[in-house]
Amino acid sequence: MQQQVKDEYLAGIWRSDLGLGLPWERTGAGQSDQTDIGDPSESYVAPSWSWASKNHRVHWDDCIFFAGGRSLVSLLETHLISADDDPIGRLLRQSRTTVSGRIIQTMCRFTSQFLIDKQLEVSIHDHTFNGWLVYDDPAKHSYYNGLARASFMVGTLQMGPLLYLPITYCAVEAYGTRLHGILLHPAGPEEHFRSMARVEVHIALEELEELLLRSDRLKSERVREIVLV
Repeated sequence: MQQQVKDEYLAGIWRSDLGLGLPWERTGAGQSDQTDIGDPSESYVAPSWSWASKNHRVHWDDCIFFAGGRSLVSLLETHLISADDDPIGRLLRQSRTTVSGRIIQTMCRFTSQFLIDKQLEVSIHDHTFNGWLVYDDPAKHSYYNGLARASFMVGTLQMGPLLYLPITYCAVEAYGTRLHGILLHPAGPEEHFRSMARVEVHIALEELEELLLRSDRLKSERVREIVLV
């Protein structure tokens, strides 16, 4: 396929489609998160940003590909180390990719819809939007399902601040603009992060433009180099 499409395979995602390939979403319960298995030398397959790092089915929102998704990240460098001299096989833990993008602080509040369709409220820069959250690890997602149930008894539960990397957005006339991205977790050295969840935000195009302008004015959220491991 690489020869036919004249592209490069990066742990399951094509180099030219990085902005479209990164916001994948797990579907179904699957098995345990590989990073929780006892022997890391046997369990590790790919970096956290790759769907190959998880042992379950994955899904992409069709509109990203068919409605002209526009990327908010750019690939700067890849450092993928094969475990067995197979460039499309298992990788070593030192593998990483470096992108240029923004990390925006967000807060999430559970709503009654989270248990039904993963919908919650996402707050960015004091503005609240409808959003959808799916954790890569089924165990974590089940945990937050439990928190959502608890919110019905003790009132609205809020989690954050969370580190949100916007990756791509697409505008569909039927339901407006969707901003796709991932939640990040610090992973050792400065600017190194692991992907932990997919978040989709329903936002008007003019609101998205204002959000990006505000981020550019904040030193902590400006475009910078981000190492994904």
